[in-house]
Amino acid sequence: LLATTLAKNAPIAATYGNHVVRRLLFEDRDEKRRQSFDPVVDASNPYANLIASISVVGDFGNRADHVAGVIEDRLSNPGEIHEDAPEIAFKVPVVVEHGPSTVARVTRAMCRAKGLDATRDAIRLFSGFARTPYDVAHAIGRGLSQEATPREIRSSEVRLSLASLPSKRLLE
Repeated sequence: LLATTLAKNAPIAATYGNHVVRRLLFEDRDEKRRQSFDPVVDASNPYANLIASISVVGDFGNRADHVAGVIEDRLSNPGEIHEDAPEIAFKVPVVVEHGPSTVARVTRAMCRAKGLDATRDAIRLFSGFARTPYDVAHAIGRGLSQEATPREIRSSEVRLSLASLPSKRLLE
């Protein structure tokens, strides 16, 4: 069910230029297809882009790779492409593991949203104690207040935000 839902929603959340991929490739209603404009397809770049990333977070145990494989298979064939579809490609990458760069990106984005600048030390601390990038986002989002004046995040604030997480979301 999860893979089917993602396969249905990913084309809705993807665009080629100003055009929604769902309408371009998978719309089965002739009237709706006639109402839409045809995109000018750039042969050197026929790839549609997701508007935002999609995160599936959970404790999959030792089945994470299997779940990712099922999702990837379903996303590779989200539906029947109609005969008048333009020649564009639509791919959704599926990532199971996240490295330090993901934690750094999440830390910077969440700190920026709170009016804080992420430091290297803060990124290292979050990377060293939080289980996932999602946990980092949750810790900063729930554990810290909005700052009126932008400034660097302090180590004490990293500790405070990590303390807002349940212990099972911290590395042992």
